[in-house]
Amino acid sequence: YKINQEFLILKQFLPLRKIVHVVGFCQNVHATPDSSIKVWNIETGKCIKTLLGHSSDVFFLTISGELLFSGSWDNSIKVWNIKTGKCIKTLLGHTNYVHSLAISGKLLFSGSGDKSIKVWNIKTGKCIKTLLGHSSDVFSLAVSGEMLFSGSRDKSIRVWDIKTGKCIKTLFGHSYSVYALGVSDELLFSGSGDKSIKVWNIKTGKCIKTLFGHSYPVYSLGVSGKLLFSGSGDKSITVWNIKNYEEILTIATYNVIKCFNVIEDGCIIFADTSNKPNIYKYKMIK
Repeated sequence: YKINQEFLILKQFLPLRKIVHVVGFCQNVHATPDSSIKVWNIETGKCIKTLLGHSSDVFFLTISGELLFSGSWDNSIKVWNIKTGKCIKTLLGHTNYVHSLAISGKLLFSGSGDKSIKVWNIKTGKCIKTLLGHSSDVFSLAVSGEMLFSGSRDKSIRVWDIKTGKCIKTLFGHSYSVYALGVSDELLFSGSGDKSIKVWNIKTGKCIKTLFGHSYPVYSLGVSGKLLFSGSGDKSITVWNIKNYEEILTIATYNVIKCFNVIEDGCIIFADTSNKPNIYKYKMIK
């Protein structure tokens, strides 16, 4: 497979006032450091809802069904009904900012600047476990089967058994913070402040490849089929072939890429420090 070299910008959303940069993105929803969450119509590029409730910057978003979860600098997680735009629950328990979220079935996981990962029952909103082990901020989370992966400022990745809450492996190899994680089948991908992406065998915990291509920290990762997407402080998104780990294409932008989401129908929605979420369309060619 390869990507069509002609990337077309389909829509460039209107600039957002009072926003320094966009820090979280999932599907057609993005979080902003003015404490609001904006919901966009991808086809028209218009903002159709603004969700208010957090008292500080919103770092991370994730969606499950009709529910949207948001993690914030105000130490809280809010649960929103996407259709109505109403906040239906506020989850409290962390003592520092909530930087990452992940979902597995009926469970929500949250990683925080308080060095912990909390496990929440989505239905009740109650914290049922607190996972301790990292020695610094938890920046990234990912789930695969019965395993939870966490990346931290302490340069490590921890592998947790979701059922027991025990850490079963600790992966070392990065020389700086682990900002992003992604999973594809039996592979785990990690993006770091050391400018590299590491590929890990989930079963063995061994690093089988290190990808170099970015000249600044790798802040975000996305997996779609046989493609890995990486966003960096070097103002680019790089597309990699997961089969042979070759770099297929680099999309140059004008600003630092902090977050993006890859949609299965062939779209990348990304946000950078220009205040303008963008949509790029691509198509696969055999």
